[in-house]
Amino acid sequence: MQPVLFLSHGSEENFLKNAPFNIFINKLSQKLNMRKPELIINISSLWQTDNLIIGTNLKKETIFNPELHNLGNRKIQYPAPNAIIFSKKLEYYLSKHEYKVDVQHHAFDFGTWGLLAKLFPDADVPVIQMSIQKDLDLHSYFHLGKMLQPYSQKNILIVISGGIIFNKINHLNFIKNNTHPFQDYLEPAVSWVNECLIDNRLNDLFDYERKLPYFNELLNPNDLHHFNSLFIALGASNPAGLKRLHYSFDKMLSYECLMSKSIVNN
Repeated sequence: MQPVLFLSHGSEENFLKNAPFNIFINKLSQKLNMRKPELIINISSLWQTDNLIIGTNLKKETIFNPELHNLGNRKIQYPAPNAIIFSKKLEYYLSKHEYKVDVQHHAFDFGTWGLLAKLFPDADVPVIQMSIQKDLDLHSYFHLGKMLQPYSQKNILIVISGGIIFNKINHLNFIKNNTHPFQDYLEPAVSWVNECLIDNRLNDLFDYERKLPYFNELLNPNDLHHFNSLFIALGASNPAGLKRLHYSFDKMLSYECLMSKSIVNN
């Protein structure tokens, strides 16, 4: 049995820093590598598509932000083994449940290599990357997670790469001005999410656009898919839910690690 993980991908500029989230992920890596999964399903909120796509990355390529070429990240490769046979089986399984899904080559984006390069630096576990489908309602994301749940019982690690507070405009404004008028709103917002997770208040989370403290100040409608990917993790970990193991902030981004309670409590 493997955990379901919801991890913040954050920004590429943070990848090489000695940041609290990176320190935590390095420690988590040691635990996960004690019992390596047979395969990793990584759903990246950085890859939005009209229909669900399973990426095989047969060419072992990585995608980088060209604006950050001076950070050294361009030298990082993540040549994990492909899992084309499993990809076809997953396509068949999801298609039976009325999902429109395709299998195609897609290079690993930062939502995949940025996390897996720290969790499994040897790149010796097969990886498939899945897209996040555009314009689904939150219950549909939750249902997709429930469809993936059986795989975590088969020694397959499910990683959902997203972000609770991810607002590109706010983040860039902080970088420009070295401060932001909304930075004190970060803590109460992520604390509200954590309280919902502790009490398993799914109905409140489904209504987060009305109930999240400082929603309008902290989140941008164009970036909500990063938060919405959380509901895939909630579905995959249902009914036990998720437990927060780490949170921290970098400028106007929040960094979280959430793990399925069924694993944490064992």
